[in-house]
Amino acid sequence: MKQMEKELEKEKKAIKKKFEAEKQKIMQRTEMDEEDKKKLMDELSVREEAQQKEKSKKQKLLKKIKGMEEKLLHGSEAMEQAMK
Repeated sequence: MKQMEKELEKEKKAIKKKFEAEKQKIMQRTEMDEEDKKKLMDELSVREEAQQKEKSKKQKLLKKIKGMEEKLLHGSEAMEQAMK
């Protein structure tokens, strides 16, 4: 579980870094007018937000799985004690 959490966090940072690099490339283009730059930046923001939502969903699911795993473990321990 901890490994999955670390991987998700690492992936989240990589995505953020990628989007920041793309934003810089867009802003550095001199041949584009401001309207086109704004449009590209808006599209990039929408994509970034969608990926962040997806990562949040994965983190929530991971947290839910972790909780279920703990309940299962405690239930198994209770059953073992009851059988003694």
